[in-house]
Amino acid sequence: RHWLFGHLPLLVDRRGFEDRINRFLRESGKARILRLDALYRQEILLTHPETAMHVYKTAEPKGAGYRHLKPWLGDGLLLSTGKRWARDRRLLTRGFHFDILRGYLPVYKEAVAVMLDQWTQISRQGNGEQVNVSASSKLLTLDIILRCIMSFESNCQGGKERTTHVLEYLEAVLGITKCILTRYMSPLQQSDFLFRLSENGRDFYHYRDISHRTSKEVIDERRKYLDSAGGLSEGDQEELLKSASSRK
Repeated sequence: RHWLFGHLPLLVDRRGFEDRINRFLRESGKARILRLDALYRQEILLTHPETAMHVYKTAEPKGAGYRHLKPWLGDGLLLSTGKRWARDRRLLTRGFHFDILRGYLPVYKEAVAVMLDQWTQISRQGNGEQVNVSASSKLLTLDIILRCIMSFESNCQGGKERTTHVLEYLEAVLGITKCILTRYMSPLQQSDFLFRLSENGRDFYHYRDISHRTSKEVIDERRKYLDSAGGLSEGDQEELLKSASSRK
């Protein structure tokens, strides 16, 4: 720990920071809360699921770093607090009931099969190519979300030819993530004004616009389909009515 900058030098080297934290956790064994001091903020890291559970169940304001996500994600469930957070969480809880999720099992299986087929093809090539499990898992998650929530076949895993706007969206999300991490590590970019003037800030808002445009295209496409099909099916309407009555 530096006498002036605290743990900031560790935060700048993200890979080295993660390696040191993981090594410390292995050596300590019992640490559940870690405190990091930086020049411009203090961070508390929760390293055990039982400890984190108490935080996730509350509607307390999110950490200062979450505000960096607001231009991208808006004031939804992830970033909202107080009564709005409680209301949004209550509205979504029923949608994640096991009986409802069970109906999407065929979609999960199909999406996982695409990912496993790609891994199998790589292993059969026999050239020692490594599989990026993290990247594959992210594409799998995106594929399942789009198919279950929006009934949108994005082919984002590459099982078929990907559409142009899906590729743009994937690149935009990766770009946004990189920009947010860069801002998080930079004391000067904590200012919204200076962040907008920086090259990193311009890249962030460029990627954000691509992300929002693609999301709007998917929503508009789904809305047109529902309009042409005469709106929601009877089953969907009945499910909405049940959900509404259960919240009274």
